[in-house]
Amino acid sequence: MCRQGVGIAVLPRVVGDQIAGIRRLEMPMPPPARDIWMGYHRDLRRLQRLRAFISTVSDHLMNAAA
Repeated sequence: MCRQGVGIAVLPRVVGDQIAGIRRLEMPMPPPARDIWMGYHRDLRRLQRLRAFISTVSDHLMNAAA
């Protein structure tokens, strides 16, 4: 809806910067923080591919926040 000019959205910069038709607003306070949860079956927690995926996603999110 914000792309059609109706309202304001709180988006991560890596998402908002890729959407044509919206612009970043400078706000007097920082936007609210969000937690990110990743769910997976407990039987898979030691699977090396899953550990590598979690590490890659975590690294990407930490770098995007910096």
